[in-house]
Amino acid sequence: MPGNLVCSMLKDTKGILWISTINGLSRFDTQTKTFKNFHAYDGLQDNEFRMKASYMDNDGKMFFGGINGITAFYPDNIKGEEKLISKIYFSQLTVLSQAANYNDALGKKNILDSHISQAHQITLKKNQNVFSLEFAVLEYANPQKVVYGYRLDGFDNDWRYTDSKNRRATYTNLPEGSYAFRVKAFFEGSSEDQNAVYNKINIRILPPWYKSYWAYLIYSVLLALLIWQFVNFLNRRKVRIQERLELEKKEMKLRMFTDLTHEIRTPFTLVMNPLKSMHESETDSRRKEMLNLIYRNVLRILRLLNQLMDIRKIDNQQLKMQFQKTDMIYFIQDIMKSFEQLAIVRNIDFRLVANFESLECWIDRANFDKVLFNIFSNAFKFTPDHGYILISLDTIRPKSNEGLPLNTADYIELSIENSGSKIDKGENERIFDRFYQSRDNTTAGGSGVGLHLAKIIVQLHHGKINAVNTENGAAFIVYIPLTNKHLSPEEIADADPNKDIYTKIRHDVELHPETDYIELPQDEEAAVVAKKSKSKRTLVFVDDDVDLGKYVRMELSDKYNVEVCNKAIDAWKVISTTLPDAIIVDIVMPEEDGISLCRKIRKNPETNHLPVIILTSQTDEENERHCIESGADHFLTKPFSLDLLKSTIAQAIQTRDMIRNKYRSNVNPDFERIKVSSPDSRLIAKAIETVRKNIENPEFSVDDLSREVGLSRVHLNRKLKENINISPGNLIRSIRLKQAAYLLINNKVNISDVAYKVGFSSHSYFSNNFKDYFGMAPTEFVLKYTESEEKETLNKLFEN
Repeated sequence: MPGNLVCSMLKDTKGILWISTINGLSRFDTQTKTFKNFHAYDGLQDNEFRMKASYMDNDGKMFFGGINGITAFYPDNIKGEEKLISKIYFSQLTVLSQAANYNDALGKKNILDSHISQAHQITLKKNQNVFSLEFAVLEYANPQKVVYGYRLDGFDNDWRYTDSKNRRATYTNLPEGSYAFRVKAFFEGSSEDQNAVYNKINIRILPPWYKSYWAYLIYSVLLALLIWQFVNFLNRRKVRIQERLELEKKEMKLRMFTDLTHEIRTPFTLVMNPLKSMHESETDSRRKEMLNLIYRNVLRILRLLNQLMDIRKIDNQQLKMQFQKTDMIYFIQDIMKSFEQLAIVRNIDFRLVANFESLECWIDRANFDKVLFNIFSNAFKFTPDHGYILISLDTIRPKSNEGLPLNTADYIELSIENSGSKIDKGENERIFDRFYQSRDNTTAGGSGVGLHLAKIIVQLHHGKINAVNTENGAAFIVYIPLTNKHLSPEEIADADPNKDIYTKIRHDVELHPETDYIELPQDEEAAVVAKKSKSKRTLVFVDDDVDLGKYVRMELSDKYNVEVCNKAIDAWKVISTTLPDAIIVDIVMPEEDGISLCRKIRKNPETNHLPVIILTSQTDEENERHCIESGADHFLTKPFSLDLLKSTIAQAIQTRDMIRNKYRSNVNPDFERIKVSSPDSRLIAKAIETVRKNIENPEFSVDDLSREVGLSRVHLNRKLKENINISPGNLIRSIRLKQAAYLLINNKVNISDVAYKVGFSSHSYFSNNFKDYFGMAPTEFVLKYTESEEKETLNKLFEN
C-alpha cells in the first residue's frame, strides 16, 4: 500500500476495501490484490478541505471520499424533500373592489373581527357577496417555488391551485350562509399532504332583510293576521251567504207578490168598470152611498197592490214625491171612512182627537195616504174587539236630541195609538224592516211590506216615524215638517182644488179604469159577439186571461172584428194570415211573451207596418223601454181605461191608413198589372217585375236584381227601405212566397211543384220559409183558405 495516511476504510459486500485518504479515494481488491486511486486531487482553501474523489460501481452504488471518511449510497434510495417552515397568512380582504380593514371604532359593524392577519371571522351583507382574499407565505429563499391551494367549504367541491404570482381567491354572488375558507402552501414537487402549511378563516354571508330574523318575526305576525283575516273572511262569508239566502227569500216573496199583483190587476179591470157604471147609473142615494163605499174600498185594495210596485220603485230610486198643501184634519178623516164599517162591526172606538178645526201642511197625497192606511190596517190587526184606536194630531217644535232632520222647524206630530198587544223589546226598529214579521203576529195575512213602505215614504217627506209602547198597547208616532221651506221647486205640485180625492171619480188610467162589463152565461155570450162584417176593421187581442178577452171582444165587437188569442204562437198564425188592422198584446204570457211577438211582427216585412199596442201591469221604466225597443206603437198599463184603449186603437189605425194611402195610388195590388206615377214607383215596379221574370231561377240574388234594375246594391237597398220599408232580399222572398200562396189557393197544384216554380230548390226549405212567413205550413194554409169566403183577407195578403 502506498505511503498514504489512512483516514478511514470501508469494506463492501463484495470484499472490496475502500480507503479514504487526504489525497482521495482508493480501491483495494482483497482477492486480486490490486490497488487503484480515483480522482486523486487535493486542494485546501481557507483551511477547508474538499474531496474531489468519487466512484460508482456496477450496481449503481456511489462512493465519495472525504476527510471525515467514506460515504456510499444508492442514489435511487435517496427521497429527501424540501418543507416549508413559515406559516401562511391572510394579507388582504377586498370587498366590492375596495380594501376592507379592521377599525376599532366600528365595533360589531366591522367586516373583520380583528386585523386580517389575525382574523377568524368575516361577516358580509347580502349585497357585499363579491370579495377577494389574498394570502402569502414568508418564504424568501425560493418564493417562486411555492404553490398555493384554496377551497371554500360549502361552495367548492375541490381544491383550486394558483402560483406565487396570483395569491388571491375571488368569489362572486355567494348565497347567504356560513362558509370556511381554507388555504394551504407547499413547495413545488413536494408532497402537499405532508409538507404543506394551512390556514383557515370563517366567512358568513348575511341573509337579505326579507330573510332576517326580524323579517321572519314580521312574517309570523302577518301570517297570524292573515289567518285571523281568513277566519274572519270565512265568518263574514258565512254571514253573507245567510244574508244572501235571506235576501233571496225576501226577493222571492217580492217577486211572488209582484206576480200576484199582475194576476190581480186583470180581474180588477173586470170589477171596477162595471162597479163604476152601476155607481153612475144608480139614483137611490142610499144605494149610491153604499156603491161609493164599495168603490172607495176597491180603490184602496188596488192601492195596496200598488205598494208592491212602489217597493220596486224605491229600490230603483224612482219613487218621486210631489207635495201639495193639504188639510190634514180632512185628509185623515177621509181615510178613516174606509175603516168605519170595520170599526162598527168589531165595536172598536176609532176616533180622531185634535185641537184644530183644520191644520194644513205639505204632503204628497198619493203616497202619504199609504202611510196612514198601513198604520191603520196594522192597528186594526192587533186591536182586540171592544178596544180603541186613538188618532191625535198636534204641532211641536222638536228638541235637538229628538233626531229630526229639521231641528228649527215646526213639525206635525201624528200619533196612532191602539190598545192590545205591545211591541216586544228590541223590535221597535225591526218592525220597519222589509218582510219582517213580529213574533207576536198570530193573525193571518200580512206581507211585512206595509210598515217598511210607510217608513220610506215618511223619510221622503223629510220626517221620522217611531214605534213605542204605551200603557195599554202600542203607538206609531209620525213627524213631518209643517211648512214647505225644505222643499225644492221640483217637489211642489200644482194645486188641486178637489179635497175628496178618494170619492171623486177621476180619469186616472191606473186607479180608475173606465170599463163596463156584464158577466153573461155561456149561451148568452154568443149572442153578444157579433158576426164578422166586411165593413169592420179587424183587431187581434192577445192575452192569457180568457175573461178579459171575452170582455174586450164584447165591448169592441160593435165596431171591430175581434180575434182573441190566449197564446202568442196562436196569435202569430192569425196575424200573419189575416194582416189585422191593429194588434193588442199583453206582455206576460206563457211560452212566448208579448215582447217577443212584437219583435216577430216587426221583423216580418208583411206585418211590420201593423200597429201594436202593448198592455201590461209592469209599469216600471225598464219594461216600457223594452216595449219601445221591440217596436210597439203604444204602451198602456193595467187596469186600463176602455175609452183610452178605444182612442188608442182608432189613432193607431188612422196613422197606418195615412201611410198606406200614400203608396196605394202608386202601386196597384193586382198581380197582373202595376200602375206607376212617380220615379220611385217606377223603380219599385221595375224591381218587382224583375223578380217575377226570374222567379223560377233559384240562383237569382240581390246582386242580380241590382244589375237588372241599374242601381248599386246599397242604393237599391236605401230606395226600397225609404219607399216600401223592405230590403231587396226580403222583397225577393216575399214575392216568391206570395206567388206560391196564390198558386196553392187558385190553381190547386202540388206543393213540391209550386216550390220549384217559385225558385226554391228544396221542398223542406220552401216549407220552413212558408211557415215562418205565414205562420202555418202550406197544407194548413190550403185547408184554411180553399173555398173560403175571406176573399178580402186574401186580397190584403197578396198586396205587394
